[in-house]
Amino acid sequence: METLALLFPAGISVWIWHKRNEKISWSVMPTLVEYSIWTVCNVLVSVLTVVFVFRHRDLTSEAFMSFSFFWKYMLVAVFAAFLMPYLVEFVMKCFGVTFTIERKASDKGKDKTYTLEEGDRNGREK
Repeated sequence: METLALLFPAGISVWIWHKRNEKISWSVMPTLVEYSIWTVCNVLVSVLTVVFVFRHRDLTSEAFMSFSFFWKYMLVAVFAAFLMPYLVEFVMKCFGVTFTIERKASDKGKDKTYTLEEGDRNGREK
């Protein structure tokens, strides 16, 4: 039950993230990295919610063996798993980072500017 509670919600987040962003491929290694990141984020949000909102201070691995706690945790974790991909997408759309890399003036004739904008994984040449 412990493994299911900790790993299942991240699968939901990865599935939603890939459905919302169709340009992302289902390659093995990048998907495993994404799954690991979503696992850490979902567990962190779920544990913080259980500890600080529901005031359950006795959170250990034995707590997952209690059937009632397991279902309470799973409801919080699944809710967080559904919500987090949309929240990440909203933050990515609202807050973008742009930076420019230019060459020195001594490299005449080779001046190019590369800009990396939000959602763009490769720099675009101007």
